[in-house]
Amino acid sequence: MDIGNFNNALLLSNKNVEKLARKYINESCNAVLMEMFEDKCILADHTTGQIFEAEYSFDGETFEFKNFEEIELEENNTSLKEAISDYFDDKNINLTEAYESAVGSVSDEFESSLSEALASKNMEGIVDYSSLSGINEEIGELKENATFKAYSERLEKKPAGSIKYFNWKSPVKVSVLDEDDNVILNKSIFTKAKKLRTNTEFKKNLAEAAAVSLNGDSTILEELIAENDSIVALSESELQELIGMSLIGNKKLMDSRKEIVEKIEDFIGEDVGLSEKRAIVEAEKADDSEENTEDSAPEASEQDVEAIKKALEKAKEKATDEKLVSKIDSIINSLTEAVEDEATDVAAIKEAVILLNM
Repeated sequence: MDIGNFNNALLLSNKNVEKLARKYINESCNAVLMEMFEDKCILADHTTGQIFEAEYSFDGETFEFKNFEEIELEENNTSLKEAISDYFDDKNINLTEAYESAVGSVSDEFESSLSEALASKNMEGIVDYSSLSGINEEIGELKENATFKAYSERLEKKPAGSIKYFNWKSPVKVSVLDEDDNVILNKSIFTKAKKLRTNTEFKKNLAEAAAVSLNGDSTILEELIAENDSIVALSESELQELIGMSLIGNKKLMDSRKEIVEKIEDFIGEDVGLSEKRAIVEAEKADDSEENTEDSAPEASEQDVEAIKKALEKAKEKATDEKLVSKIDSIINSLTEAVEDEATDVAAIKEAVILLNM
């Protein structure tokens, strides 16, 4: 067995799978992992004191927890629930005494499991998402928005890399590696390049700069190209079309169209910044042609983003945790910045959809 396969085997060992599961579950705002078995696990909701049995699966990339069933330890376990909740409120609670009082005679195994689970939960930095529970029923038409639906479906296939909240009804998925993390679909350069063909002012300036260039001074033309560097995203035929549209009505310039295109191409090739940008554009085109479009994240229109932002503002009104308000503001800012750059912030939309589907 080579070292790569050996490392993978270690990663998927029972011990490491449990360690990974504990990490993700304990990052949620309301759950801790108590015990893990072959295909089931025991979870505790430290905000209510409830204990749940759940089925789980792990394929090496994604955990799924589902079919939650509450475990009734006693007919009346109110004091146990209060003890678990108070443990996280910095109250001087003796958990052992609380367990014994609540359950009568707590086994050493149960006591040890719950104590260890509670102690492993680090509440510092945890965002409380519980106030958003049920918001999915309040977002109206957004649920029928094509982009919202597409990202909801994407989250089923490519879950996020963290768990925010267990509602103990819906399955919870989390990915060891969220391939959409920090992904920005930056199609702005292609969009801007296409807009040049309908930009009256640019075409006028291009015609004037081309005329000066034919008289021996290409400085103005080069400055214009540098200021509108999205032109590098145009193919040769598209560039020729742009030049032709800009020179309509001027026979002399039209006759020199080929020469003007060559001057622009030469400048792009000689300028380090423009040539590097063109190389990036060509690489993106190649990636797009090879990429499975069914597997790629969908782009979001400005209207789609505005609809999501509006729903997030409503979510912020429901938020009772200052850290959650700050989190929502951060997502809104990321979405706004992406729109300004004519891009799609995949990670931000994904996170917004998670919150709005609670």
